[in-house]
Amino acid sequence: MAFSIDNYDIFNYINNEHEDEINLGISYLKSVHSNNVLQKLINTLLFHGESFYSLKQYDKALLYYDKVLEFDPFNLIASSFRGKVYYSLGQYYKAFLDLNKALDINPLDMATLLYRGEAL
Repeated sequence: MAFSIDNYDIFNYINNEHEDEINLGISYLKSVHSNNVLQKLINTLLFHGESFYSLKQYDKALLYYDKVLEFDPFNLIASSFRGKVYYSLGQYYKAFLDLNKALDINPLDMATLLYRGEAL
């Protein structure tokens, strides 16, 4: 059976049941330079991260944002939301670092500016 992002239940990754399979799939995606499929995976991870953030399940949200940043270290959304998660957890120094990184990518993001100001 061929690896397919559309057929993969991403929640299995969080439960660490299929970590080898997802890492193999990611290696394959990187090797064939399938940016469109990789972007779909990133968007899926962001969606789940934002869902857990909205539910105030911050530890689960962090797992998804961390994974996005492994693939795309300059992802504005993941950097900004991970900073907001750290802020919500009271980890202000980590929040400040991530929010600064997000502002390096887009210095005009008002929500990120507000959170960074409060993290100081």
